[in-house]
Amino acid sequence: MDFGSLHIIDVPKLKTTSTHHNMHHQLFNGNYALYFTWWDKWMGTEFKDYEKRHAQIFERKDRA
Repeated sequence: MDFGSLHIIDVPKLKTTSTHHNMHHQLFNGNYALYFTWWDKWMGTEFKDYEKRHAQIFERKDRA
């Protein structure tokens, strides 16, 4: 089988993370998705700085 044209989806970006869920509780009016973030992306309810905040956590982890 030739998998050369197969596009790999970044699954971790689609799953709800603890950061996504914590922002929901901290800021209240967004990030409603329970399992997959695409619901918030499609409905426009994902906080604009979610991906930036998530990346900052991993940057801190990498420095430690």
